[in-house]
Amino acid sequence: MMLFTGLGAWLGKLWAGRILQNQIGAQQAELVKLKSELGCLSKEHEITFTKLHEKRAEGIREIHAHLLRLRNSSRQLLAAEKLTHPLVDSIIALIKESKKSFDDNCLYLEEDLYRKIENFFWDTVDLQEQIASSIPDASDTTPQKTDLGKNRNDLEKRVEQLETFLKELQNQFRNLLGVPKSA
Repeated sequence: MMLFTGLGAWLGKLWAGRILQNQIGAQQAELVKLKSELGCLSKEHEITFTKLHEKRAEGIREIHAHLLRLRNSSRQLLAAEKLTHPLVDSIIALIKESKKSFDDNCLYLEEDLYRKIENFFWDTVDLQEQIASSIPDASDTTPQKTDLGKNRNDLEKRVEQLETFLKELQNQFRNLLGVPKSA
């Protein structure tokens, strides 16, 4: 009887060992599979994040380029001795183009800057109309020197705002690249 008990114990131990080895093998195979899936997901996340990072950088760059052109054109308007329809029309077209670029890419901006630029465009609508209405019709042959008049201060204020936005956009872009911010 002792022999059967010893033999039973030995067989039980052998059987339990094989079951344990099978379970260890299955668990190791599952672990390898999960590590592989994790590696794939990690790579996929890295690629997605990199693409988003690139899109954000491109969006900020595009907004910056449009606002820079708008600032430079606004300076030309301030320096003009006489306002003409082509000059004012080109500024208004540039404002609309800049607004479209902003609308297309505003998702990539920090909330505070987004709100400032959005308000800038809303405030600029009235100024556009006032400047456009201050230019006499081409059919009016009365010699006049047309300047910005009361709109000059408003336009100068807009140019100052653009300067601030450009600096903030540069800082966001530099932050995105990991470069120290400018003063």
